[in-house]
Formats: sequence, C-alpha cells, structure tokens
Amino acid sequence: MVPHILLQIKGTFMKIHLSKSTIKNLLSIEKEACRRSAIDVVYQIEAILQFHFGSTPFEVATSLRVSPSLVEVWWSSWILQGLESVILPDRTKRGPKPKLTNGQLNILIASLRQPPSHYGLGLGLWTSRQVKRLAQKLFNVTGCTQWACNILNKAGFSYQKATSESPKRNPEAREHWISEVWPKIVEDAEKNGDEIVFGDGARFLQRGSLTRAWAPKGQPPKVTLSDSKNGINVIAGIGWFEGKIYGTMYECSIDSAAFVHFLSEMLKSTNNHIHLIIDQAPYHRSDETWAFVKANSKRLTIHFLPSYSPDFNPIEKLWSRWKNHYLNDRFFQTIGELSESIMGVFKAFREKASKVIKIFEEYPVLHEAL
Repeated sequence: MVPHILLQIKGTFMKIHLSKSTIKNLLSIEKEACRRSAIDVVYQIEAILQFHFGSTPFEVATSLRVSPSLVEVWWSSWILQGLESVILPDRTKRGPKPKLTNGQLNILIASLRQPPSHYGLGLGLWTSRQVKRLAQKLFNVTGCTQWACNILNKAGFSYQKATSESPKRNPEAREHWISEVWPKIVEDAEKNGDEIVFGDGARFLQRGSLTRAWAPKGQPPKVTLSDSKNGINVIAGIGWFEGKIYGTMYECSIDSAAFVHFLSEMLKSTNNHIHLIIDQAPYHRSDETWAFVKANSKRLTIHFLPSYSPDFNPIEKLWSRWKNHYLNDRFFQTIGELSESIMGVFKAFREKASKVIKIFEEYPVLHEAL
C-alpha cells in the first residue's frame, strides 16, 4: 500500500512540517470538533500536530491510545490531501428524512387552530392520535406518537386537562363584565379606599376524597374512608388588594340565613366598604339577602358574575387548593375533627396573605382587563 510505503523510508519517519497559519486552522477546526463532539476529528488533528513536533507513529498511537494502522491512515491522508483530509461531520445530514416538507408542516400546524370536528375527525380534542389522523388525511403521511407530540409542541400546544364549559354561557355578557364592569369596580374601589372581595360557598365531606399519590409499583396506596356523607359547609371571601380572607362554617346547608350571617360577620371584621363579587346562586338573590344588603348599602355593594363563569372567580382555586393540599386523602373521625382542620387552614391563610395573593396571580384574565 502506497501510504504505508510513504510512512517509512529506510526505517526513518518522514516528519510533517506545518506553517503557523496551518496550525491556526487546525486548532480552529479542533475547537469546532469539540463543540460537535466529533472525537475522531479531534484525535486526527492531535496526531497531525504531534507529527509536526517530531513524534513517531508508534508514539502517537500510544499517546492517543489508538491503533497504529489508524495513525498511518491519518498521516498518509495528510500527506496526500492536507487540510482537506480533516473533515467535520455535516450535522444537517444527520437523522432520517423528515416525513413532511416545511410547507406541509406549516399547513399542518396552521390546521390545528381549528377543532378536529372541522376536518371530520369527530367532536374530540386535539390528541397525538388526532394529529396522526389529520396528517394521514391531508398528506397520506403516517408517524409515531412522539412525532405527533413534537408537532403539537411546535404548534405551541401543551398537554392539559380539559375544562368544562356550559352551553348556557352568554359570551356577550361575559365580555361586557370583564371589559367594563370589572374595571369599573376596581376603579371605584381604588378611588374610595374600598375592599374588593370574591365570595363563594363550598362543602367539605367528613369522609374526604382520594387523589393520586406515589406508592411502590403494583401496590396502590390505601386510605381508610367512611360511607358517611356528613360534612361542613363553608362560605368565604378573599380580598383582591391585600389578600385578606373572611369565612364562616356551617353544619347546616347554605341558605339565605347562612349567607346573611356570613355578610354580617364579614362587615364586623373591617371598617371599609366592601365590593362583594359572587355568582348568581338563589340564596345570593333572595329577598332576605337583599333586605340585608339594602340595610347596609353604605358598607356593602354586591356585584354578580355572569352566569356560568367560575373562571372569573379566584375563590374557586382556593377551594381546589384546600382540598388538594389540606383535606384530601384523609378520613376525619368526627365532624369536630374536620371543623378543626378547616379552622387551621383558615388560620394559615389569614397569617400569610401571600397565599391568597398567589391565587389571584393565576387569573391573568382579571389583571389583563385592567
């Protein structure tokens, strides 16, 4: 083989001489090779530099811990081709050929702005399976689940739990409330130094409820629960400006009398005028309730949310947080034990207003409307 004959002439190694500019180019290529993790190119350049400084093929092979035959190939390639023998891998040629052209990919991503039903794929939501079906329908292209998930990710989608929406919602009423009523409430409250409170009621069962938790594989976690349907009803309100929390508990069901009692206790807790934002539950609109509101009109103003709009009321997140972090996966032996636990949660939130303020931060729709 010619390269092998060139490597030694009469047992004497032919030294490679490199100019300063060549050395500079080699070091530059070596740096890029390191960035691309092209270790074979790094070793090749190191071998050429060692040749320049007088190392023998055996010394180079020993130093780099590679075979002498590979060193011979590097040496002979340099002799015949110079810098052209040092080739960085082309990253653009890695991986399989894309299933879709850039144009097709853009069309597919744009198509995801419409629901699956728009393309005759049923009334469901966008899932990896639906994306694969759409790609098959539009371009006769099939792919795996991960491929479909990558497309959803490129489209700006994330994996989320769907939320329910009542068909009885009134979009016009909701838009009017968030764009006009809500900003006016905040403006009036700020002008007069009033409080804004979001209120609602909830029921907590003595038997608790179960959630997901970590446990050894094949051994689902077990929690002792009761068949008891006893529980405690809570009416609470959370303050928009300072994160205050107001609340009362009842073993009876929430009715007009309980709600009026809550209003009375809330007004005793502050000297400020309160703008209370609540839904349109029957006991919120009863004659008994409105008689109290009119009698205390200098201290209290009621604002109703649009029908079927819990997403405008941050206290819904408070209930969820209480159940998930404080009351779930537990069985309370007595109503008194449940009551003490709820009182403890009230105390924790009263002592740390930031817990409430963080809940409001999860409702950007309210902040963006101001």
